[in-house]
Amino acid sequence: MRIGGVIFFLIFSLSSCAPKEDAILRLSSKESFEIGMQFFNNRDFKKAIKYFQHAFEVEPYSLIGQKSLLKLADSYFEMGGEKNLEFATRYYKDFVKRFPTSEQIGYVYFMIAESLYKRVLPPDRDQSLTREAMEAYGEVIVVDIEGKYRKLAEQRIEELRNRLAMHEFIVAKFYIRFGVPRAGIKRLLYILDTYPTFKHREEIYFLLAKAYTKLGEVENASEWREKLSREFPKSKLIRRL
Repeated sequence: MRIGGVIFFLIFSLSSCAPKEDAILRLSSKESFEIGMQFFNNRDFKKAIKYFQHAFEVEPYSLIGQKSLLKLADSYFEMGGEKNLEFATRYYKDFVKRFPTSEQIGYVYFMIAESLYKRVLPPDRDQSLTREAMEAYGEVIVVDIEGKYRKLAEQRIEELRNRLAMHEFIVAKFYIRFGVPRAGIKRLLYILDTYPTFKHREEIYFLLAKAYTKLGEVENASEWREKLSREFPKSKLIRRL
């Protein structure tokens, strides 16, 4: 009997003979992994998870256990959603701890970063996950010796940096709008210093000139007004100062 036929027979037997959880417990690690792969390839990740979990628990440090743990993490990642992505991150990190010399380690580090990336919040919300994802992509660049994931990791880092800059920008505008210009200035200057490629420099110059004007600091306001005129001579914001 071919492998596919054996797996089909096992799945059929499990579904018809005994309570499902008890039946899974009777499977060997190899059998459970192969059934899990059938469900995984059919994108039935919820069912696949049960079999990968069992295969891993039976032989956690064998080659099958290693493959099962990785596919367990992949299954949660593919299912998506906040909770499933949390589980995916947890299992990928567990893989790194257990199998640090695996040939798949570059992929696993990348998937840790991806599972965090998919959970980052909009720029006007808390950016803790954004920073965590950036750090994870940084680890990808260090670990991925072959460079398979390096380019995308670098692109993701740049995207996340812009998200952090936008967060600071939104907060700065809030402070200036609601009468706390000094706090807004501090945020805007931080953006210019920390995120030099941020695209909203024109509006940053405008807001700095406006905030300093509110504080009555004429010389500082004039400096940023001139900078705006010099670097963005066609800006419509100049007439609003």
